[in-house]
Amino acid sequence: MLLTSILHFQMASRSFNPILNTGSKKLSKLAVRHTCPKPQLEMVRASSCTTTMKKLDQFSHDQEKYFYKLKPFKSIYAELQTEYPKEIYDIFTKDLENSLDHTFSHAISVAHIEQVEELRQFMLSTHPGTNPRWIDVALRNGDKCVTVRLGDEIAGVGWLSLVNGIGRLHSLFVKPRFRKIGVGLDILFARLLWLKSKHARIALSEISVNNLQSSGISVRGGMKVSGQVYQYFRTETGKPRD
Repeated sequence: MLLTSILHFQMASRSFNPILNTGSKKLSKLAVRHTCPKPQLEMVRASSCTTTMKKLDQFSHDQEKYFYKLKPFKSIYAELQTEYPKEIYDIFTKDLENSLDHTFSHAISVAHIEQVEELRQFMLSTHPGTNPRWIDVALRNGDKCVTVRLGDEIAGVGWLSLVNGIGRLHSLFVKPRFRKIGVGLDILFARLLWLKSKHARIALSEISVNNLQSSGISVRGGMKVSGQVYQYFRTETGKPRD
């Protein structure tokens, strides 16, 4: 259900990085359950399910290679693990139907479109390579940016989207000199509470396994790893990056 929900979220969200949903063994298992529904045919079911699973897995792997070679790109996301160079992301999730308890240490605000230039400068300084126009487009398309200000500057930000009852948390960053004082955890819970107020059922966040700070904040906020997704890199058609 998680991967199916993520697929629906990806198809509906304009600002979501497109994750290629062509190679999921978990989705293949869902298809197998529909292929073999009758429990009374145990031997036939076991044989046909095994055969179907092998065909689906091979089909998924072949699909992944096909899409990988379609055209040049810098990076692409997929749920299938292959031999190509990649970065691994854990998918953290939290059920928002349960209560959320948190005592805030800092004042929280949701950014407005009038703050786009300040947010742009913050994102460009903390996320090199960000498309400068992305911030304006994201805000106008309904994404929200939660901020904490300390003094006269932004100490940390965290973005979120909401589509069909599924919330996505992304791009959390706290300036190094403001870390370890609860800014990141406040931003996490502010986004979870905002999603809950909008009747979201679940929140998800993809975090690189190398991003220990964000992973630690998610764990302290009660989020759990429910799967993984892979970012593949390539510089030109048919030639993976070294």
